[in-house]
Amino acid sequence: MKKIILLGSLFMTSFLQAQISLENTYNAGSTGASLTIIDLANSGKKYMMTDVTSGNIKLYNLNHSLWKTINFPTIAGFSPIYPYNVSEHLFNLDNQIEVLMVYMNTSTNPATLQTRIFNEVGTTVADFPNRNFHNIVDAGANGWKLLLTDGNLTREVYSVPGTSSNLGINDDNEISTSELLAYPNPGSTVLNIPYELNNGGNGQITIYSSTGQIIESFTVDSNFNNLVLDISNYGIGSYYYQVSSNGILSSTIPFVKN
Repeated sequence: MKKIILLGSLFMTSFLQAQISLENTYNAGSTGASLTIIDLANSGKKYMMTDVTSGNIKLYNLNHSLWKTINFPTIAGFSPIYPYNVSEHLFNLDNQIEVLMVYMNTSTNPATLQTRIFNEVGTTVADFPNRNFHNIVDAGANGWKLLLTDGNLTREVYSVPGTSSNLGINDDNEISTSELLAYPNPGSTVLNIPYELNNGGNGQITIYSSTGQIIESFTVDSNFNNLVLDISNYGIGSYYYQVSSNGILSSTIPFVKN
């Protein structure tokens, strides 16, 4: 009996030593800052701290040392919403990091959006007035494509010179959102959110503010493929949502209340 107790004690000690342990703590510049891991084409995996309030992205090596700080360039009358892609060798073939950022001007009715691609020193690579980011997709032998929308009926496809991109660390079972664009966007009363759940079952649609705070969350199932969201009481500004199902998350999808 004593031997059994001793073995049990040794097992418990080994289990406790294998617990999750804190590796590093990052101090965010604002409550809306987000931390994730990205995988750059040449430079590999980096921790990325995005802080829209402070207007910058900080990239850290895997040993947590600071690698680069990228400040968002300003556009008169516009505020940055979110950087939807950080990459190398996608939008041009130099050795600088590229950021795709969506900006919004809420002084107009409806709100005006602008998509800009800039490099790590703030130089503009491409500018798309009155356009919102939709997606970046691999078209196989036809290369990578940038998809933009005006929030109404216009959808545009742009060829890009690169052959690789960083869209975060993608899972083969990731929920596809390439064709699931919320509409009307911008909108003032009702937003339709199409969705497809991973392997059926139930899922969750979570609405976030531009600073990353949860506004609302809804349980959905495979009996339907569209959530009708009442945004009449939302404040004017930018938001985004994410679909989750069976532990798999979609990419974040932006929308604007005007």
